Amino acid sequence: RKFSFFGGLAAKITIADPQKIESGKVWSGKEIASIAPPLTVDNMEGIAVTQEGDQLFVWIISDDNFNWFQTTQVVEFELPQ
Repeated sequence: RKFSFFGGLAAKITIADPQKIESGKVWSGKEIASIAPPLTVDNMEGIAVTQEGDQLFVWIISDDNFNWFQTTQVVEFELPQ
């Protein structure tokens, strides 16, 4: 997640192998999505992956935290094969 007063909110989704986590090392992965304006972006706080047949879907969620300037969103993206 990223926020700036000039650029607004943005988020990136990355796939990484947890077996490659090492103490004191940077854990890296492959970026699969970048979400930024003009797409609607909020303070994304949760992520899940589901499968329907051979197709994978990524779900992200935000909540409004009872603030007027935030929104509650559930967004689904289909991952291309």
